[in-house]
Amino acid sequence: MKKKLLIAALSTAMLCGSVQVSASSNFFADVPADDWSYTAVNELIATGHVSDYTEQIPAGRIMSRLEMAMIVEAAQRNLSAFTSQEQAVIARLGKEYYYDVKKLQLLSKLDSLDEKTLEQSGEDFTPEEKSKIKTLADKFSVGGYVRLRNDHYLKDSGRSTRANMIHVQVDSTYKINDDWEAHLDMGYRNSLSGFDKLKY
Repeated sequence: MKKKLLIAALSTAMLCGSVQVSASSNFFADVPADDWSYTAVNELIATGHVSDYTEQIPAGRIMSRLEMAMIVEAAQRNLSAFTSQEQAVIARLGKEYYYDVKKLQLLSKLDSLDEKTLEQSGEDFTPEEKSKIKTLADKFSVGGYVRLRNDHYLKDSGRSTRANMIHVQVDSTYKINDDWEAHLDMGYRNSLSGFDKLKY
């Protein structure tokens, strides 16, 4: 889940472009090495009550506000397990990373919505249809490549040959049975310049 949230955060920042630059930049900014947050979260992790965090932050490890907010949010979700003094520390951290935690929660909701949408889309297929789709996927494969080629050289004939080529190849294979396969290969090749031009 943590990895998914980080990917979603990066995707959100890229998709939103210049509109979100000022708002998202602090989310990924480094927390200064001498910031009090490192000691605070390490003390919380040491209690064993911060879900998914069993190792303390190593000395010298610089974390982003995003990473720090993930620890704070995990502690907030298990608040009752901490002492009143520890809860006060969590409250202070929560105030420091308030908006960062809010962004995490929003990303989590979006992530859950995406998973729910995928699950719902799968309900449109019966088990028999799913089996047929899997069978087709196992039998059918597509591959290919795109090449750009540029050659400039002199031939012994005294001509200068130039080739600025583009080559697109798409190869498909259908497995009929264990002994036979059907192939359909399509290619496109064209020159962006002339060939065999006279040397001046």
